[in-house]
Amino acid sequence: MNPYLRSGDQAAQRKTYRFALDLMFGLLIIGLLIAAFLKQAHAFVDKARLMMVMAPAFEGRAEVIEHHALTGGWLDKTEPGEEVRAAGKNARLLTARIGAIRQGAVHMEVFNRKRNNPQAPPEWWSIRPAVAADDAPTVLWVCGSRAPPAGFHALGENLTAVPPEVNFKFCQ
Repeated sequence: MNPYLRSGDQAAQRKTYRFALDLMFGLLIIGLLIAAFLKQAHAFVDKARLMMVMAPAFEGRAEVIEHHALTGGWLDKTEPGEEVRAAGKNARLLTARIGAIRQGAVHMEVFNRKRNNPQAPPEWWSIRPAVAADDAPTVLWVCGSRAPPAGFHALGENLTAVPPEVNFKFCQ
């Protein structure tokens, strides 16, 4: 008996066609998944770069909370912080630092967020503590020009110069 299938055998041909059809559908599904991932990949990279640049804001927020826990007052700090650069091939362009902390509000200077002009003036971005009362132990953080939640009021001045529609994605 011949171990190889004969080309005239219809059952073997149907198996071959079925395998080829399954293989094509599998490749099509994998291709669509890759295309969907690549479409979103730039958003993941932008978010990672932004989180690196926003690290000083989170450090400033921790300083404010620590100061409030120890003294009961809100931190005022006017000296600018250390500049942080984003990683990547354009790392020298996107930088940020804490410009000041007033009444607990952390004011960030963000340089060249959307432009590739090193001489452009910085954009200001603020995160402010929001409390239910001046001595409330619960502190929420209000991002940019967002309104505080119902029952809370935000402390400090909002210096955010970035329009809400082009603000950082987590602030929109």
